Amino acid sequence: MRIDWQVIKSLLSKFEDESITEDLKTVGQLPDSIQLEDFEKREELKNEARNQEKIIFGHLLLCLDGDFVEGISIKTDGCFNYTYGMFSPRLTLKGHELLEKLRNQTVWARLKKGAVSLGAPITVETISAIATRVINEV
Repeated sequence: MRIDWQVIKSLLSKFEDESITEDLKTVGQLPDSIQLEDFEKREELKNEARNQEKIIFGHLLLCLDGDFVEGISIKTDGCFNYTYGMFSPRLTLKGHELLEKLRNQTVWARLKKGAVSLGAPITVETISAIATRVINEV
């Protein structure tokens, strides 16, 4: 899985506005309106839901690894089946700082441009360094 910074930003925002608990209840779920007779459509939607689940929980694991969030526990088996528990989920100070940097359109535009021109990956360190540089220039 590649890191998708828009997914990270969205997840951090959901922790910030405290909607993460409700949002995670729908991850990997099929819409109620699916007709049981439409096997092909149901299988296609099941695959999309499973892919969405892998993306969301994979990025949540990255957020936990980076100490950006707390209060969520995620377990996975070898087949990428996820289970999770929540206990007062919250955004950490590091998470708040990263979210502010990701929200800043000036920082984000310069970050993407700079990373592409240097051939450098977009990492938390890159985001922080460019954000600091942009802030210092202002």
